[in-house]
Amino acid sequence: MLPFGHAHGFPASQRRRGDREEDQTGNSAASILDHLRSRARAVFAINSPLRVRLVRGALWSVIDTGFTRGSALIISIVVARTIGREHFGQFGVVQGTVGLFGVFAGLGMGVTATKYVAELRTSEPLRTGRILGLSMLLAVVSSCVICAVLVATAPWLARTTLASAEVGSLLRVGSGLLLFCVLNGAVCGALYGFEAFKAVAIVDVVAGIVGCGVVIAGVLIDGVRGAILGLVVGDAMQFLGYSFFLRRELRNHGLSIIYKRCFTEWPVLARFSLPALLAGAMTGPVNWVCSAIVVNQHDGYAQMGLFNAANQWRGAIMLLPLTLSTPFLPVLSSLFGKERGKYSKVLLTGIAVNASLALIAAAGVILFSHAIMASYGKEFASGTPVLIYLVLSAAITSSVWSVGQAITSSGRMWWGFGINIVWAIALITSLWVFRYQGAYGYALASLFAYSIHLLTSIYAYSRVCLAKGGQG
Repeated sequence: MLPFGHAHGFPASQRRRGDREEDQTGNSAASILDHLRSRARAVFAINSPLRVRLVRGALWSVIDTGFTRGSALIISIVVARTIGREHFGQFGVVQGTVGLFGVFAGLGMGVTATKYVAELRTSEPLRTGRILGLSMLLAVVSSCVICAVLVATAPWLARTTLASAEVGSLLRVGSGLLLFCVLNGAVCGALYGFEAFKAVAIVDVVAGIVGCGVVIAGVLIDGVRGAILGLVVGDAMQFLGYSFFLRRELRNHGLSIIYKRCFTEWPVLARFSLPALLAGAMTGPVNWVCSAIVVNQHDGYAQMGLFNAANQWRGAIMLLPLTLSTPFLPVLSSLFGKERGKYSKVLLTGIAVNASLALIAAAGVILFSHAIMASYGKEFASGTPVLIYLVLSAAITSSVWSVGQAITSSGRMWWGFGINIVWAIALITSLWVFRYQGAYGYALASLFAYSIHLLTSIYAYSRVCLAKGGQG
């Protein structure tokens, strides 16, 4: 480090010249800071209607997410205490299996509806109706087909993969969850495109209260089967509520769902929906491969337990920034190719808000990292570096999330899929290099992979959004 600030050992003439240079440097620094402040004010001076859209959407999204997670926690506690650990494990396996099937059954229709309704609802109403018709039709067909597959293969899956023949009948009951999960994704995606976040929150709160009561009644009457039936009833109520509000939004905007000739919009599937599906479906298998690498090393399951404990805090840090990001995709989609200045301001606002919240939360977790890990037990106390690396990766992920939404709003989802491929390769490859270091190696690989993800996302944004965002 250079020894600045020690002028008393120099001659007076040199001190005076140094004082003048310091004044000039100070003036230059002040002018640079003034310039940066003015640029920052210009960037984030979003006009009032746009600010209202973002704040209102974020507020309702926070209410929705908070209530949904709270009701899910209550259900889990009541069900677990009622049916015991083994049957609660079956309850979780059914939900996880249905979720895996649902990722593929959804076909990316939810995000497709959000992007194109937000972008086209005022400029191309007929095309909006056809894309909605295509999304709803494919959601119905796909969910019915995958449900039939699940019902037909449930006994085989339970016997050969899940090591419990009893789970087969529960999977068949849970196929109703799959049906309504896919339908709800498509209809809710359309509501997000209309920026109807209040409507979605109202439905989720009402359906959550009623569904919670139905699940509790079901588990008291018929154990784990009754609990799963209660979840199906809750999802069915969500579908009815979403459908009601979607009809209202369509009527208010003078739109209708058009099924006739909706397949003329099939290029949307190849250009957007398919890569969106592939990009979203990639996370689960990649995480499974990484878990398999770790548990196959010495003391692997203990290391995986250490990683999972620290990774809970990574998820907690990301929760609020990602929830607040919900309204940004429809707003960005509505501005893309039309109002480049506003588009850039919204995007930079999203990046700044997400990064700030994540960094503040990460700093707090890092400050108390040793105490946090020690709270899990003495054998977890050595996992402090694991926690630090994971919360730093959470800050990066939260920051890059808005860039990903910008790429999605551009409709160039093959770029998004390519970015995720690079992330997957970076994560698996680096973990293989660090595999002998267990949880520490997994956390370090995660930090490296998400840093690469940030760089590739910025590059893709510069190629796609900066090049196209001002056109139209």
